[in-house]
Amino acid sequence: MKREVIIVLIVIAALAMLVVIGFVTKGRMDPPEVKIKSFIPTGWNMTLVMNEAPTLWDGEANCELIILENPTEKYSSSEGNSSATSKLWFCPKDWKGKELNIILNVPRKPAELVCDGKEYKIFYLAMQNNSLKNVPGEIKKYFG
Repeated sequence: MKREVIIVLIVIAALAMLVVIGFVTKGRMDPPEVKIKSFIPTGWNMTLVMNEAPTLWDGEANCELIILENPTEKYSSSEGNSSATSKLWFCPKDWKGKELNIILNVPRKPAELVCDGKEYKIFYLAMQNNSLKNVPGEIKKYFG
């Protein structure tokens, strides 16, 4: 009899934990990097950087930057050889900022707002003309 009571208590505790876990995670999406891994080509590298603002935007540096790099696609520039790179910033939904190139008249291209989604404002910048051309379309599909 004592053994059955202990088993019932363990089952009740396990069910209670499942209810709590379900409540805590309800409505949350996977982290952005999980979805991005599903559409980047095999062999591309992904780097996460926290607390960044999009390139040439003036705003709070509280976005998650995801850098996608194709190590097999090399380019020469004045700074040396580099790989094809795309950058994505996942900013909070309420993130506010201004494009700095308009203010400073900088010739470089700012990150482009490609998705004002359910959970994030997502900015995109291709550093070279690389083979990952449909990033904005994939971003809208997964996060829009």
